[in-house]
Amino acid sequence: MNGYLNEYDPDNDFDSVFTKATATLIAARMLPAASVLDLGCATGLMAAELAKRGPATNYVGLDHSEEYLETARAKQIPGATFQRADLNELDAFNDRYDHVLLTNIIHEVDSPTVLLNQAARLLGRGGQVHVTLQNPASVHRLVALELGMISSLETISERGQMYSTRRMINQGQLVTMVASSGLSVQETRGVFLKPFPNSVLEGLEPPMIEALDVAGRFFPENCAMNYVRASN
Repeated sequence: MNGYLNEYDPDNDFDSVFTKATATLIAARMLPAASVLDLGCATGLMAAELAKRGPATNYVGLDHSEEYLETARAKQIPGATFQRADLNELDAFNDRYDHVLLTNIIHEVDSPTVLLNQAARLLGRGGQVHVTLQNPASVHRLVALELGMISSLETISERGQMYSTRRMINQGQLVTMVASSGLSVQETRGVFLKPFPNSVLEGLEPPMIEALDVAGRFFPENCAMNYVRASN
């Protein structure tokens, strides 16, 4: 197991809060018995959270890490299968899905545009692509900029560098990338209000965490995550 996997656990890191909040958004836009392709599924946390809200009949998760995939398979999520794949090389995949998920992944791949084009190709007629990404203009980053902890909103933090972040992409850039893949953007919004770094938020009680999730709707441009939903 490499150092990245030794240090980062998607199921237990505070980032799991963002995954769960995103699952709530996606589930509300998903009809029962939908087919789902999850690109960069990691340990299957998104699959597990969506299953709680109404299982898909066909959920396929792809990831490059066999260690993550073993964890995902061990969850035994109804209707879900998990396969090893390089997200930079998806030409061999040709099935179509009602929903394609790209949750917090396109900042790690060689070419976000190529991956978005593949997502559009693998989408069935009338389907939806769901894209989320860390927001450079999140409140906690604005505070860090004001305090001189980062030099610009495009600066990749030490944590980001450790966890394979290659680039910061703001909401406008994300919308442009999604639209350039031939998809029609249907919705943009923020996910979870993050006023402080994860290390501080980890000490909060669950009711406060829930309150920050709810409060995000009032600050869509400055949430922890940007969310874009698009259709073909």
